[in-house]
Amino acid sequence: MYNNASVNKVFLMGYVAREPRIHNSKNGKPQLSFSLTTTESIKTQGGDIQHSEVHAIKINADAACLKDVNLKKGDMLYVQGRLQTHAFVDEQLIKRYKTEIVAIGVELFDPIQL
Repeated sequence: MYNNASVNKVFLMGYVAREPRIHNSKNGKPQLSFSLTTTESIKTQGGDIQHSEVHAIKINADAACLKDVNLKKGDMLYVQGRLQTHAFVDEQLIKRYKTEIVAIGVELFDPIQL
């Protein structure tokens, strides 16, 4: 019944790590790109350690969820989306891969209210 079923969903809550920038995608539509940092506490025998990840996020600049939202570095966000990986060749002619989160929704949080 579910032989071909699959799920590609991402839910993140973190902080905008760099100022968002708008650029045109390959199809000419404006896109907003930014980095989101998430941090988790990992328990080890030596005590808790903090582990951070930086995620590349992109979203259509005209997305309804961005209406009336002015994102800036340091903002706390909840992001929903999907993973997308693409290959490219760098300056040394080495094939590389980049995984990004294509957001379908973002919600700005005030950390004081959490």
